[in-house]
Amino acid sequence: MTDEKNYEVLEFLSTIPDPRIDRCKRYSLESILFVSLVAMLCGADSAHEIVDFADGNENWIKNYVELSEGIPSHDTISRVFSLIHKNIFCRMFTEWTQFLQKRTEGEEKKGNKVIAIDGKTLCGSLGNDLKGMAHMLHAWSVENGLCLGQQAVKDKSNEVTAMLPLLKMLDLKGCIVTADAIHSHKGTARAIIEQGGDYVLPIKDNEKTFKEEIETLFQDAFKKGFRGIDADEYETLGKGHGRMEYRKYWMIDAEELPSAQDWVGLKSVGFCIRERTIKDKTTKEEVFFATSLELDAKLFSGVVQDHWQVENKLHWVVDVTFREDKQRYKNKVMAQNLSCLRKIAFNILKKDSRKSSLKSKRLRAASSLAYREEILKNYL
Repeated sequence: MTDEKNYEVLEFLSTIPDPRIDRCKRYSLESILFVSLVAMLCGADSAHEIVDFADGNENWIKNYVELSEGIPSHDTISRVFSLIHKNIFCRMFTEWTQFLQKRTEGEEKKGNKVIAIDGKTLCGSLGNDLKGMAHMLHAWSVENGLCLGQQAVKDKSNEVTAMLPLLKMLDLKGCIVTADAIHSHKGTARAIIEQGGDYVLPIKDNEKTFKEEIETLFQDAFKKGFRGIDADEYETLGKGHGRMEYRKYWMIDAEELPSAQDWVGLKSVGFCIRERTIKDKTTKEEVFFATSLELDAKLFSGVVQDHWQVENKLHWVVDVTFREDKQRYKNKVMAQNLSCLRKIAFNILKKDSRKSSLKSKRLRAASSLAYREEILKNYL
C-alpha cells in the first residue's frame, strides 16, 4: 500500500469486490458493509442485532448511504458476508491497519516495536454443514494496541500455512516478531528477515534437533558458570492477584551451533525459566528460543512477555466485549468475514482517545449521535 493513499475505512470497504450478480442486488455492498460496521461500533454483535440497530437509526443511516429499499434483512446480511472471499477481506483489512499504524507513528513510543502473532478459533462457527470450526491467525501490535492483520485458516492444524501470507502483508521494518512454537521454522525466520524484521521464536519438539543443540549449549554454559562465554542474563519478579511469578532469562551467542547457518539472521539463542506460585503451589516452565537479536537479555525478556498481549488484549477482549465466541454462523466464510469487520470496529474504538473501556465506548456510540459522528469523521 502506498503512502499517498488517503485510505479511510469507507474507501477500504469500497475496494472489496461485490460477489453478487447484478439482478440479485437490492442493496449496494457499500451500504451493507457500512450499516454492519456502524452497528458493531454501537454494540451489535450478530446479523439480527445489526438489523435491530439499523431499524432504529434508518433516517440517520440514510445521511451516509443509499437505503431506498429500506433496511436489509438479517438473511441478506448473512448471505453477503458468506459470499465475500475471506482472503480478500483479510487483505483489505490488513492494508487499512497498516495505514492506520503509519498515520499514528508520531504517537508511538520510541524503541523496538513488537508484533505478536497467534491464532484464534471462532467457536460459534461449527454449523450443521461444517466439519470443523473456522480459525483466524492474528498479528497484534504491542505498542499501538491494534490488530494489524489477520489471515483466514482452514482449521487450527493448518495455521502454519497461513503464516507466510500474513507476514508478506505486514510492514515488519524495525519490528520484532513473536509467535507460538508451531510457527518456529526456518521458513518463518527467513520470511521475517526478508521483510526487514527480527524474530524471537520458541523452540520446542517440532524442531527437535535444533532444540537439543540449544539445550546442550546451555548445559555446557551452566557447567562452566558462563566463564569465557559471550552471554547476557536478566531476571524479573512479579507479584499480584495472589500469585508470585519469577522469571530468569539467559542469552548466548549462537555462532557455534551446528544448525546456526540454517536459520537466516540467527544471532543468539535464549533460555527462560518461569516459576509461578499461587498460594502454596509452584509450577515451573523452561523454554528455549531462537532470535535474530543481539545479546540483550532485558530486551529479550520484554519481548517474550509481550507476546501474551495478543491473548490478553485482543482474543480475550473480542470474546468479552464483542461476544465473538458466542455468535453462531451459517458457514465458516461468514464467520471469518464478520471476524474481520469486528477487528475494524475494535481498532477504531481502541484509537479513540477517551479513557474508557471498549464496552463503554460502544454504549456511548449507540446513545450519543455526537460521539458516533465524531468517530465517523475521524476514521470512516
